[in-house]
This record gives sequence, C-alpha cells and structure tokens, in this order.
Amino acid sequence: GINAEYGEFVIVYINAIYSPNEFYVLNAKNSSADMEEHRNLNLRLNGFYSSRANRGKHYLAKPYKRNQLCVYCDEKNRYHRAVIDVEPSVNSDIVSVRQIDTGFKSETASSSLYRIADEFKKYKCFARRCTLCDVRPFNGTSWDPKSQEVFGTKQAEKLDFAKVMSL
Repeated sequence: GINAEYGEFVIVYINAIYSPNEFYVLNAKNSSADMEEHRNLNLRLNGFYSSRANRGKHYLAKPYKRNQLCVYCDEKNRYHRAVIDVEPSVNSDIVSVRQIDTGFKSETASSSLYRIADEFKKYKCFARRCTLCDVRPFNGTSWDPKSQEVFGTKQAEKLDFAKVMSL
C-alpha cells in the first residue's frame, strides 16, 4: 500500500490503466517488501481456497453488491482478493471484479466467487486507484478512445512520481 500525507510526492509503479481518470498504482518505494508480502498473501489465499471444504464454507451467495469484497478464482485456478466492480443483472452468471492488490479487472463466473475469510481482510490493499488531478477530457464528459490509448501507451508499466491530492 501507499502511506503518504496530503501534498507529498511518492514514487509509484503504474500497474493497470483504464483511462486518465482511472488507473491503479503500486508503491515503488517499498516494492520488494510489498512484493514479498503480496506473494505470501497469494500463497496463503491459494492454500486456503484450494481446499474444497474451505471453498464450500465460503461460497458467496447472491445477490452481489457493487464494491462487495470477495475472493475469486481465475482461469488458471489462482485466487485473488477482489471487489465486485459492476453489480450484475439478476439473471447473469457473469460478474465483473477488480483485484484490490493489482487493479486488474476481469469477468468471472459467479460460481468462482467466495466470501473472504477474516484472516485475509487484515492485509492492506496493494493497488491504489488514481486519477489525473485538474485534467479533464476536451469535451468535458468522457475521454475519447484515442486519448485513452495514448495515455495507456505512454504510462503503462512505468515508474512515475505522484503527488497525493486526496486521502
């Protein structure tokens, strides 16, 4: 996670980009310590949820709510802490989730969602959502696809400085 005060500059790694108004960064200053802590968390998550008994006890029941904390299993049978990103329609078995430790978004089957066990709630979120401050789309409402592409191409997987403008 990123521990900083308002107005402070921090070194970040830009990890996931969706638009200039929504991208996710990781703390670059403590990257090796954070990476080790994240790796240990993932090992524990995978060990815990690989057990059929634990999965059965933690199955996430409908209805799902936007921003609800959960664990989901990806297509490679790895488990991730996530939030439900978009509240699904009542009849949908596909749920949009965002990993809270990377910022990556994906869609997954509702059968791959689990309640998060208490022991995994105590870990900090490794990815932080960011937005460009005082920068708006030209038309004032939404970024056009070309602007998003250029921003993503220029900033993806780079180290950068960020100034904390809100906590």
